Amino acid sequence: MERSICVTVTVLMPGAMNTGFAKASGLENTKMFQSNGSPEGVAKDGYNAMIDGKLEVTSGLSCTQGMLFSLMSILTKTTVMNGVYDQQKNMDS
Repeated sequence: MERSICVTVTVLMPGAMNTGFAKASGLENTKMFQSNGSPEGVAKDGYNAMIDGKLEVTSGLSCTQGMLFSLMSILTKTTVMNGVYDQQKNMDS
């Protein structure tokens, strides 16, 4: 009797997380890291999506980041790049 094996792949696309990277990279005072997710929450979202058979999942995105991400396929590259730049520039500048 042959046993069949099913392999699935779930792509996890995390937003900025509270890992210490923001401080190490000098991005701690940017919009990107103002409402970041926890690594545990992002991992849990990824695991649950995998168990549910989803192909992809985003987790840990702020409202603005989520909107930009969902509209990327219809926005111009310049608009997307300007949005990314806005999220990464220092808020004191």
